[in-house]
Amino acid sequence: MEVTAQYFNTFNIFGEVVGQRVTRHRYKVRKKSISDVTQVYVVPFTHADPGWLKTFDNYVSDTNAILDNMVVFMRDHPKMRFMWCEIAFLERWWTMQNESVKSSTRKLIKNKQLEIVSGSWVMTDEATTYFPSIVDNIIEGQQFVYNKLNVEAKVMWSNDPFGYGPSVPFLFAKSGVSRGVINRIHNDLKAFFRMHGALSFRWRQYFDADGQNDMYTHILPYGHYDILNSCGPNAELCCQYDFKRLNHFKCLGKGPEPVRRSNIRASALQLEKQFLKMSLEEGSNILLSVWGDDFRYDKLEEWHQQYDNLILLFDYINMNSKRTKISCKAIFFCMFGTLTEYFDALERNDRARNLIPATLSGDFFPYQCSSGDYWTGYYTTRPFYKRQERELHSFIRAADLLSTNAFTRLSTKKRQIIQQQLTIARRNLALFQHHDAITGTSKNHVMKDYSQRMFASIKIAENVLRISLKALLSLNNFEIDNIPLMYNASSSKKIITTDKPRTILIYNNEPYGRMEKIELQVSNRNVAVFGTDGPIEAQIEPYFDVISGQFTENFLLVFQTFINALSFTHCTIQSNHFVAAEIARILTPMKSLRVLKHISKHFPVVTISKDEFALQTSKIFVKLNAKNGLLEAINLNVATNGAERLRCKQKFSYYDSTLSGAYVMALENEKLKELEMNDAETFIVSGSLHQTVYTLSELIKQRLTVSNISGEDEGRLHMQLNVDIRRLSGAELIAKFETDVEPDDIEYYTDSNGLQLIKRAEYNTSNRPEMNYYPMPTALVLQDSSKRLSILSNLPHGVRTIGKRNFEIMLDRRLSTDDGKGLGFDDDGLPVDNLPVNMAFMFVLEKMVSAKHQKEEKQRRFAYHTLNAHLALHSLTYPPNIIITSGILKNPPLHRLQSFPCDVQLLTVRPLNSDINRRLMILHRAGIDCTSLSASTCRGNELDLALKKYMRAIGVRTVQKTLLNGIREEASKEVNFQLATFFLKPTDFAAYLIRFH
Repeated sequence: MEVTAQYFNTFNIFGEVVGQRVTRHRYKVRKKSISDVTQVYVVPFTHADPGWLKTFDNYVSDTNAILDNMVVFMRDHPKMRFMWCEIAFLERWWTMQNESVKSSTRKLIKNKQLEIVSGSWVMTDEATTYFPSIVDNIIEGQQFVYNKLNVEAKVMWSNDPFGYGPSVPFLFAKSGVSRGVINRIHNDLKAFFRMHGALSFRWRQYFDADGQNDMYTHILPYGHYDILNSCGPNAELCCQYDFKRLNHFKCLGKGPEPVRRSNIRASALQLEKQFLKMSLEEGSNILLSVWGDDFRYDKLEEWHQQYDNLILLFDYINMNSKRTKISCKAIFFCMFGTLTEYFDALERNDRARNLIPATLSGDFFPYQCSSGDYWTGYYTTRPFYKRQERELHSFIRAADLLSTNAFTRLSTKKRQIIQQQLTIARRNLALFQHHDAITGTSKNHVMKDYSQRMFASIKIAENVLRISLKALLSLNNFEIDNIPLMYNASSSKKIITTDKPRTILIYNNEPYGRMEKIELQVSNRNVAVFGTDGPIEAQIEPYFDVISGQFTENFLLVFQTFINALSFTHCTIQSNHFVAAEIARILTPMKSLRVLKHISKHFPVVTISKDEFALQTSKIFVKLNAKNGLLEAINLNVATNGAERLRCKQKFSYYDSTLSGAYVMALENEKLKELEMNDAETFIVSGSLHQTVYTLSELIKQRLTVSNISGEDEGRLHMQLNVDIRRLSGAELIAKFETDVEPDDIEYYTDSNGLQLIKRAEYNTSNRPEMNYYPMPTALVLQDSSKRLSILSNLPHGVRTIGKRNFEIMLDRRLSTDDGKGLGFDDDGLPVDNLPVNMAFMFVLEKMVSAKHQKEEKQRRFAYHTLNAHLALHSLTYPPNIIITSGILKNPPLHRLQSFPCDVQLLTVRPLNSDINRRLMILHRAGIDCTSLSASTCRGNELDLALKKYMRAIGVRTVQKTLLNGIREEASKEVNFQLATFFLKPTDFAAYLIRFH
């Protein structure tokens, strides 16, 4: 009787295997009893990328052929098995089929020949995605599968993403998926797990001590997911069993032969030996062998080639394995199977042998393939599209929430239109979560197609907002601000003429009240802002156009306002010479600036000393370099937080003449060149509401801003960058920051899909900086014994630390070499289609409770955001929606909903295709670090009370608790929302089907 239980932590394993630390943990090696019967489950599959070398649409004919052949072949071959993952392709095929084919497909699923795995719209990337978009991706696919095929996915299949985090398995677990298969992890880590017989384990969240959301996970044992890497450790021998190569592809060595009576014994013995080696390496007598590759089984011929030959080998092995007694009495039983059949057998075996699987926590970044390349470049590749995706998500969410507010005022026809339009937009957003889309690792024309889809979806979301606003407020003549004009252009502000009064409606799409700074582009500097209680303090500045990277003839109007949770506030702007907004001053340490010749016509210019060249509020003091305007240090104000200073010296540099590609980063420290910024023009625009230092150079336009407004924003440093590296070649641009924290005292974290913070380490990389790069989808956090710096971002980046105390954030990459991963060296393959991109960061510096003696904290491999950092990220990701109307509204909206708890995120209230009168509401409660000494001004209410008031306001009648995917739990009943009790613990989700009156 065997009992084995051990715990793996990927942070420690990376340190030992990759970082080559001297001190090693002692792990048990699980040994297999060779006398056991070894069951081999061969799972046929195809890997179908929804966009890569061809666009999604151009791949559809390939996947249609695969699915057509699947139905034809499997109806007549009941022993055959197949699994399908990409629901985006399945939906396209399904809509073209007649009822006979649909019925046959359902029967294949019922007979357990065909398994739908994952069920998500696409197989998501895990480094650069944001978790609300991942949730939408899961819901969109799993809802389709449930509604059309009456089945729920139970296994996650993720064979191709370039590294893995813990958040995606957690989200699948919350959707009822408790098993998973992954593949691309660091080559040395895969060898470690093979050596310890631990390729199968329970993947546990750091914050889930009880393991309630564990995913039983299996790692494919070798370098790739193709047949060459699936029958055993010898790829040359395994190639002989890829029977499509009988007449299509070649093997490096001997190729396959049709199985005949004359060769079946030798062929079976050779295959058994490979299975035996795999079994011994895995320490298991239950084996998974996946049988496929990219876009396989597209011809009926291959279905016959694989099945007809393998079934002969399986039958021979199953009948003769006892007699042949290959190597130490090993006995094999082989069959076609599904992932569910494999895991069922694995768990039966665990129970029979009283074996407790290992538990693992952590993630698998970075990914290094067997050739030694580090796939860390795609964290940053093509940042324009990464930013476009985040914007689309924000617009769809706003359209969801506003159309929910308007739901009871919408006709059935309007509800149908909104449902149909948001489905199109949401599916395009989900499509871009694909691991060759948001990663920026497709051909140039494919990336353009994704971008055009996202732009069209932004316009769809805009239209839904218009329908909703008309229903809610009876508006007819209005504009929505910050909508891009073209697919390849950034969002821009509307020009507001003040020849007549304009009402500005501001919608807070967050479930808590917040004080927000509002910025508008106006044509006249003599304007005033009026609220319900009279004039509102406002400021006029030069208007910097983010698209052209230049100042224009228009002006930036800035003011602050408080917005209640999920509600509108409004104000009026109009020409007024008596109570006009304050005119900002231009402060410069330089006597002559080219840019000032234009803006000095309207703004006073004041020459200041270098020591005065700084930004300051009552909470922070930001020291600047007077020569170029770059950041030097951040000081917490003594009066409010006690003396605390962080040196944070900024510079821009680039790695020159790199050998990197779209996927891979290949850097050399000596090729890092500092970007000359001394010729940049720099000056401060200063007023009573906020101050901004501009740094204007050819490649980079930077704005650093602090705000003198009440609330959280007063303690934040905003950084906005306009980056355009189109004149560079073979270059990777970084922002580098040098700090003065104690290197032996610092803890360093990046986020996993915006859902949790994962501790990172820095290793001695022998002049290979790419080995220390980690994904930064939304956040980088550095903390020592007394302070924490949180850097939040509105798009994904790659990041690394240098000497523990310094760090660099990759901003953009323009590459002139192919990394050999499939895109090619032609004009369409090299990622040289860069576009100017606007990106934003927020720096939140906080004094923390001293952690010098908190050993537990230093030993933890994860962290939570402080509430201030959590709110800053949401302010960056979900800015208020601004609507510009003509004239003064006679009946402005006066909603006053109660705030949810400030740590509760309302992901969405989204339509479902299954029922037009129901929507799915999803909530998430963040884990919060409560050791910050910087108090938050956010004030929330008890969740049950606030949520019921919101439901009453939007016209909800009943609720039903569901899984995260909106598929109901049988034990849960639909009840009047007033009778429900709403509770949500930190780090958890809650999903409810809501029905309206």
